[in-house]
Amino acid sequence: MTSRIALEAAHAGMMLGAAVEDTDGNMLLPQGIVLTDALLASMHRRGIRQVQIDDGLAGEDIARPEMPTQQAVTARIDFIFRHTSGKASAALRAVILAQALRESR
Repeated sequence: MTSRIALEAAHAGMMLGAAVEDTDGNMLLPQGIVLTDALLASMHRRGIRQVQIDDGLAGEDIARPEMPTQQAVTARIDFIFRHTSGKASAALRAVILAQALRESR
């Protein structure tokens, strides 16, 4: 189950229950990502006021966290490398993406 909470109530280690988008509809963070202090600070700077959090509960049962989809993994790596260019950056992105996709299986 998911619940919407104020960004100030969120803390590192929580998992997003829905993607976070900016006011223009651009995805900032994909669903399923685990929040860090740096991500929380970034959302605060961007004016995000609320986030949807996955509480890990399915009704009365505790659900096992799902692995992020390949699309979510790729979106996150693309986000990280959004300001890079050149062959070295492209090669590093490819290696990191391949490893992240292997780990998400």
